[in-house]
Amino acid sequence: MGENDRPYRRYLFTVRLWREEPSADQAEWRGQVQCASDGDRRAFQDWPDLIAFFAAKLEESKQDGEI
Repeated sequence: MGENDRPYRRYLFTVRLWREEPSADQAEWRGQVQCASDGDRRAFQDWPDLIAFFAAKLEESKQDGEI
């Protein structure tokens, strides 16, 4: 079976990160993740929020019977 013959869905995500400085003595990282296949997009401020987005996408695939 070739790589493209696998019976499961693949996802491509774009993750953007940038640094914001709300004050002179404070800096925070911000981010945005977008699923290329359906356009679903979410902003995040920490890694657990990013991981939660990925987990939700995988759960959707399970419910749809794709994985």
